[in-house]
Formats: sequence, C-alpha cells, structure tokens
Amino acid sequence: MTVEAVFGNIKQNKGFRRFNLRGIEKVTTEMGLIAIAHNLQRFSKARFA
Repeated sequence: MTVEAVFGNIKQNKGFRRFNLRGIEKVTTEMGLIAIAHNLQRFSKARFA
C-alpha cells in the first residue's frame, strides 16, 4: 500500500479533514493516533478475515 492510499483512506473513509489541536507536538500526537487506528483496522481485517 502506498502512502497516498493511506491518506486517501483516512480522508475519505474515516472523514478526517482537519486537526482539532494546535501546535506541532499536538498535531503529531493526533496524527499518530489516527495512524494507529488505521493500522489496527487493517490488522483486524487481516486477522479475522
């Protein structure tokens, strides 16, 4: 999976369009949580499919 597909999936399927927090540290943390959610969803689909 390419990087563009991951961000496209996050934007289109999860409805994420903008960050809720300000500051580079908070934005980095928020993006990390979104990436974790994305990876867990992929893992669960692969694991239980």
